[in-house]
Order: sequence, then C-alpha cells, then structure tokens
Amino acid sequence: MVGVHGSPPYRIAVVHGGPGACGSLARMAEELSQRMDQGVLEPIQAAGTLEGLTDELYGQLQAFSPAERVSLVGHSWGGWLSVLCAAKYPRKVASLVLVGCAPFEDRYVPKILENRLGKLPPGERSRFTRLLERLAGGASEEEIRQVEAFLERTDNVCLLPSERGSSGVFRGDAYASVWRQAADWRTRGLLAGKLEEIVCPVYVIHGQDDPHPLEGVVEPLSRRGVRYQVQVLKNCGHSPFREKDAHADFFLHLASILWR
Repeated sequence: MVGVHGSPPYRIAVVHGGPGACGSLARMAEELSQRMDQGVLEPIQAAGTLEGLTDELYGQLQAFSPAERVSLVGHSWGGWLSVLCAAKYPRKVASLVLVGCAPFEDRYVPKILENRLGKLPPGERSRFTRLLERLAGGASEEEIRQVEAFLERTDNVCLLPSERGSSGVFRGDAYASVWRQAADWRTRGLLAGKLEEIVCPVYVIHGQDDPHPLEGVVEPLSRRGVRYQVQVLKNCGHSPFREKDAHADFFLHLASILWR
C-alpha cells in the first residue's frame, strides 16, 4: 500500500517509523506536497523482515516512479529502512534525509531510555520500562496504547493542537516481527556497516530535545567517511513536523534540501 499525495512525477517518498507506525507521516506528506507543489509518496510497510522491507520499499518506489530517482525522508525507524534501501539500490535513491533517526550503534542506546525516564515522575518510570519490554515481545492493544501515551510525553516538547493524539495506527505485530532482527543487526554492526555503501547525499534533521541522541547518528556516519549536513531544531522533540515551535522551520529546511 502506498499513500499518494499530489500529482506525478513522484521524486519524494516519506518513510514511516515504528516499525509499524503506519500512517504516522500522512499529514506530513500532504503538507510537504502542498508546500513544494510536488508529488509525495507515503509507502506503508507490511513485510516482516529487514530484507523484505527493503525490497518492498524499492518495489513501491518503482511502481510509482519507474524512471525517477527518489529522495527518501525517513522518520525514526524509517531512517534505518531508508539507509538499507539506499545501500542496496543506490541508483534509485537520490538523497537521504534522516529525521529523528535512532542510533546506528548499541553504545548510544542506553541514553534513549535515560532521556525518556528523566521526563517522567519517579513513580511512573518502572511502569514505562515494563511496558517497553512487553512491546518487544508482543504487547496487548491496551499496553500499546499505554506506551503511546507515555511516548507522547517523553518524546515531544509542545505538539500542535491538530497533532495531539494523532500519531497514526501502531501495529504491534509488525513491531514485534521486525524489531528483534533490526536490534540484532545494530548489535552486530551490520546496520552501521550499511552506511559505508551510501553514495547519495545525506542530511540529518534532529530535534534538540529528541531523546534519541544525535551523536548516535552523526558519529557513526563520520567514522565511516559519510559526508552529511545536520540541522538541529530548537524546542523540538522526536517528530519536528508535529511540534508547535519547530514545525515551520522543519518544512523550510526540508524543502530547501529537496529542491537541491
């Protein structure tokens, strides 16, 4: 399934996070299409493995833009998938924009939970930690809703009124089926190793208050000789396109990148 925003040609695709956060970029894709007066694709992920997701994304791009190179705007987990696609299909990907990307190496992971717990009252921290552990093993729908409610508080600064409680539909089954393999790839260095295969321009947009540490993205890029440009947004959490104070700056920076 692919959400289509605007008219062809489609040279931009937004890649959602999660894994399993289906529809979380629908509003962003529509606004980006209107602001740039260009067609934007919103691929929805369904495959259950990293290899399957990579090929699925390539197939979705080919279906709508068979003769075009496409810029991938990957949010959160979508940044990882965009990297995998650009590494395997370099002739298809024109540029990579990593928005709120998660760390490429394990050494940075503890900082995520530390940052999130620091935004919660002491009495809620153990409950949040237990829910995250349940999520990786297959949580109930109620537990997923509770995790989402916690993340709304820990990962954002000040959401636009229209964005409150509108982060899309989270598929717990998709998360459970893919995340174990993704985490294993990160632990074994396979994920970071894919950075060495990137030949297109790379841009990083990151919220200053995103619990995902920026150094977990840019330092692995630097160590592997990948040239990149970075933009840090103030008063901004994990999803700049949802943030009241960063929303306008985010789209200005993103449009300036995609026009190049």
